[in-house]
Amino acid sequence: MAPRHRVIRLAVSLSQIVELPGIASTATQGACVLQTLYDDGHLDSEYEDTRPLFMFTTGPGGIHTIDTDVQTPADLEGMRIRRPTAVAGEMLENMGAIPVGMPAPDIYTSMQRGVIEGLSFPWEGLKGFRINELVNYHTEVPFYTLIFVATMNQRTYDGLSPEQQAVIDNNSGMKWAENAGAVFDRLDVEGKQEAVDAGHTIREIENPLDHPDWQEPLETGIENYLTQLEERGLDQARDVYQAALAASESCGTQ
Repeated sequence: MAPRHRVIRLAVSLSQIVELPGIASTATQGACVLQTLYDDGHLDSEYEDTRPLFMFTTGPGGIHTIDTDVQTPADLEGMRIRRPTAVAGEMLENMGAIPVGMPAPDIYTSMQRGVIEGLSFPWEGLKGFRINELVNYHTEVPFYTLIFVATMNQRTYDGLSPEQQAVIDNNSGMKWAENAGAVFDRLDVEGKQEAVDAGHTIREIENPLDHPDWQEPLETGIENYLTQLEERGLDQARDVYQAALAASESCGTQ
């Protein structure tokens, strides 16, 4: 029987620093950054009871709405927007939106019924959950990515023969992280092409962390998250953030 493995999502953690705006512009880059942080030992304390095989992320999530052309944060005022994470939800709230939490499978019917007027999602999610059928406007401003970890039980790994462990080790790490990232990137391209083919309006916010309208809410969200980590006793949070920025540069040139 093949060894069991699982994909996990974490609570508030150092790993989720990779989800912050400005870290990754593609899923492949995000996967590389996250795997690099782990390989360099920055995340050891979060995986002491499991054996990560590889780590990866989605592509960046933008804003997608039914009938509002969002060009600045002010355009979100009073809008009910499905939030993907608590951090992204806080940033949306700071922009005047009303963040709404719900599972991804509920988004389609919630939009049909007028419960929400838009959402923050990667392009691949719009394809996978058929959201392009309902929205007409897209703003490419990267609020977040989502991290995932493919892992297995450490005791199960320890119980394998050296030969079996070698097979797992040879099929783990950066290569598989980037393979997973490449899948999400391909789906992002397909999801965006659906919107293009449907004639939707697509706005691209270049360098949002330097943009006069978008910079403040995004930077405030980053600062609030790092402060939250420090308040939970993770004093290394800012060092890990700087390591993530450094990894982002090297991963972005691959």
